[in-house]
Amino acid sequence: MVPTSIVSSTVSKTLFPTLPFCGYVSPPVVAWYESALSLSFMLGRGEFVDADRGYMIWPPSLLAIYDVQNGGLIDLRSVAPKDFGRKDAPDAPLGKGTLPAQKATAEYIGKLAKFFELSDQLLKAVCEGKESGTLRSDYNTALYAVNDQALHGYVKYFVDEPT
Repeated sequence: MVPTSIVSSTVSKTLFPTLPFCGYVSPPVVAWYESALSLSFMLGRGEFVDADRGYMIWPPSLLAIYDVQNGGLIDLRSVAPKDFGRKDAPDAPLGKGTLPAQKATAEYIGKLAKFFELSDQLLKAVCEGKESGTLRSDYNTALYAVNDQALHGYVKYFVDEPT
């Protein structure tokens, strides 16, 4: 199994730069795709709008699905808010996003490292049939902590909100 951090880095370095209209890529979500365990990344428009509103993000417009066993791209598909059970306007910003410079802080990097660690633990546990409620809860909490608040409604499509 390829570590989640490696797959995430691959997306950031190889797929993301080829999509000039995308301004963000979400951290990966452990999810089922057809009958295979996968990592799903949401990609969408993100841009600095103005001094008052700052950096804004729009609903995801693409979903990239990667194989957890070999780290390869399984599917890249166009998505709309309705695909996530949402009624947001696809052409209107959801809210403030996190600037790349803010994602370079020690605090965020620490949260991301914990998230990757929990992602790998969850993938291993699911593959071995040993998933626990505590591990799932810890993973969900970490997933929400590394995603922009504006995307939480989309993350909720994949996993429950932390309690």
